[in-house]
Amino acid sequence: TPSSLPTTTQWVDVYPKQPHRIDADSQLSLEASARSGQGDVKGGTATWQTDIGSIDAGGLFSPDLAGVAKIEAIVNGVPGEMNLQVTAGTPVSLKISPLSAQITVDDNISFNASLQDGMGNEVEGATLTWHSDNGYVDSNGNYTPIGVGDDVVTVLWQSLYDSADIAVSAGVAANISFGENLTVAAGQQLPLVFTVTDRAGNPLPNQAAGAINCVSEDGYVDSIVVFTGDAVGSWRINATSTSGAVGHT
Repeated sequence: TPSSLPTTTQWVDVYPKQPHRIDADSQLSLEASARSGQGDVKGGTATWQTDIGSIDAGGLFSPDLAGVAKIEAIVNGVPGEMNLQVTAGTPVSLKISPLSAQITVDDNISFNASLQDGMGNEVEGATLTWHSDNGYVDSNGNYTPIGVGDDVVTVLWQSLYDSADIAVSAGVAANISFGENLTVAAGQQLPLVFTVTDRAGNPLPNQAAGAINCVSEDGYVDSIVVFTGDAVGSWRINATSTSGAVGHT
């Protein structure tokens, strides 16, 4: 019967009742109500504690880290608990990583961006804008160079931004180019002058191609790339190299 129930404090309610959530920029005033076994309100001062952020003697909760805060109020020696979801607050900083990179025109690199609130919590789900001065960067921060030189990749969210410096150098040898409309008399020799470039057309030292082997439809090309004419006609010369660079004339 109600009269047989304890009149001392048996449980403590914490208000506002869960589920409840706030962001890390906000505060929340909490109240504790002690009740007897008969459901009557009991007096007493609450002692507050939390495992995330802080809470003062008056029950004002100030979060810091995002997560689930376990808040406890103890009245007359009896605890009452609530779980409070804390989400990240408004972004106040945006950081890019890495801050610098050295790559070749053959390479790609992925940049990461961290958007954080005033407490250092990661803010997820925000749409970031990426920009490159002299290359291409997609919506996920994946960067592809276009040419040799210095570049800057910038990530933006509203008024926040951060930038990374990139130094792009030439890639590996890919192309062997000869002069056009070459002529030589039958039985005579012609040194084949060539240039070497990477896939983007950036010039490289001829040595970057490694050893070059030329095969002609007619005539003969020796190891130092000198052509000896034989039959009269127009003949294609194909060049390959130990670096993988190729070309023809």
